Amino acid sequence: MKTRICQTIIAIIAAILISSCSSQEEDIDGGGTSTALVPGEQVLHTFNADYPNATNTLWSIRRDYFVADFTAGANQYRTWFTKEGVRVVEKKYITYGDLDSKVIDAFMRTNYASWDIRKTYQLARRNFATISGISVILNGRISNLYFTMNGDYIRVADDFSEYSDAPINVPQALQTEINDMFDQPTIVDLAFVDVVNSEISVGLITDEHFITAFFTKDFYWIVNFWEVSLSELPEAVQNGYLNSRYSQLPLIHIRIMESPGYSSYLFYVVRDGKTVIIEFNAAGQATTELSRQHVMTKYLLTR
Repeated sequence: MKTRICQTIIAIIAAILISSCSSQEEDIDGGGTSTALVPGEQVLHTFNADYPNATNTLWSIRRDYFVADFTAGANQYRTWFTKEGVRVVEKKYITYGDLDSKVIDAFMRTNYASWDIRKTYQLARRNFATISGISVILNGRISNLYFTMNGDYIRVADDFSEYSDAPINVPQALQTEINDMFDQPTIVDLAFVDVVNSEISVGLITDEHFITAFFTKDFYWIVNFWEVSLSELPEAVQNGYLNSRYSQLPLIHIRIMESPGYSSYLFYVVRDGKTVIIEFNAAGQATTELSRQHVMTKYLLTR
């Protein structure tokens, strides 16, 4: 059992870490990429059916997938196919103005809003919800920011490669755990927050909320985070916050932090130009102050 879990983890890491490879084209048989590569009949059948007006198509092989870069209509695309002809990723490049206004608003609230925008796109992975991506650059450093189509900020990934759109396969054991925890969840993202310890972050949508759930390498649940409005909180927490000195500070947002046997409420406020996270318990008492960078350490080490 332990061996199978390790094999599964290695497989996930391999898929995720495609995004940390060189941006050079992947070779076919250890040699250079062939611009004359012609995929198999099953792949071509799916591709031609899905994109009958495709032009300037360039095929390459990335790991065990056929990848097509092409133009269709006014957009550039990159799509990934299995050798059996199943399309597993569609990346559609769009203009910044074509992004949903909710995504633009969310992006403008990040610390990356002043960076130069390289590319904007929509990324649709098989069995995942479609997400929006914004690639930004500052002083040679490239980062990709990901958002749900409703403007929920998922995460940022520092990445210099062209492999951040690689397919992701969710292990069945993890999928089962997610299905048991949530009502009709839709996964939007999966990433490793700690590659050494193989701790997994899963972004999903359920009950009209975007939730970030964290799991151990053995797929045991650690903690959930999701954003809420003040009116959604229990009355005791609302009153505790409104009667506290923190209610006089600018409020950025509120998140619920739920771990096995424990829940608390995080108020992100601005004090002296810095974001401070105030933790309230279920009785409405302010228990802890955290800087933004310390909240991850807190829940991973003490919950």
